[in-house]
Amino acid sequence: MNAAYCRQFLCKWSWKSTFQVVGKSIVGIVKVSAAAHPDATDTEGKWFCVDVQAVMPLVTPVSLAGIKAEPRLDNMALVKLSRLSVQPVTADEWKLVCAMGGIASPDE
Repeated sequence: MNAAYCRQFLCKWSWKSTFQVVGKSIVGIVKVSAAAHPDATDTEGKWFCVDVQAVMPLVTPVSLAGIKAEPRLDNMALVKLSRLSVQPVTADEWKLVCAMGGIASPDE
């Protein structure tokens, strides 16, 4: 699986799982399998990446439009800061997006 790219300050967080996104939809869950490290493709040394491993697909992809239409996700970083490639997800947001995708949260 390809590495998930993020700015250096975001990579300092500790994640165990995150959502896999294709296009403008969340399609699955991945887990971080290696700590943040310099992106080998970045010639300027500004970008870091983490390696991820597939955990499970969602039964139903969750679109950005679907997330924006859900009032309980109004404060989600994805809605407020849509240009971020990696952002925090609260426990409640995680459970709700998993439910929208037709699965129980794997952390439960």
